[in-house]
Amino acid sequence: LDASVMSLRQKAAQINAEFPLFINMKTFRVDLPQAKDSLSVDIETNNFNLKALNDFVDQLTLRQMAGRLDGMVEVRGQMQDLKTDGKLQLTNGAFRLVPAGIRVDDIQSTLVFEPDKLRLTNFSANSGGGELKASGMVELQKLMPGEMDFEVEAENFRAANTSQYNAVIDMNARAQGSITNPKITG
Repeated sequence: LDASVMSLRQKAAQINAEFPLFINMKTFRVDLPQAKDSLSVDIETNNFNLKALNDFVDQLTLRQMAGRLDGMVEVRGQMQDLKTDGKLQLTNGAFRLVPAGIRVDDIQSTLVFEPDKLRLTNFSANSGGGELKASGMVELQKLMPGEMDFEVEAENFRAANTSQYNAVIDMNARAQGSITNPKITG
């Protein structure tokens, strides 16, 4: 499978995938890949303008998305034991979160895909004159999230600004453990 995703007259992503697909031409029965079958998927994006997503999000929740996404992610291996590799980088990201009455700007982030984990490095964002930074990792088990370890720091970060409530966050926190049962300290 070779595919391109086009948006705003630009190639948003290039996708190349190889996987077994068995079709019985007498019955037209299709057998999808099984646990021991191998899969190979490459997804590449080059300077994708996130403004292209504005037409597809709920305008009552999220508006004015912006930023550029670059990177390549590979998924390979047997269906029962897929591994990832690659990196995605977001630069100059921004959005308006309507229910909270805030705008988040200057979002920078790098996601590094390793065979058994996903790392968040260099995440930063600004809101209301304050800044939020984060880094950490989550282990991947069959591409599902496992144990995690994230650190988040914020200074004067505006989290809400409406007629009903106003919230500015200062924090230094750490979340460890599983996604469903994290231990949060700080």
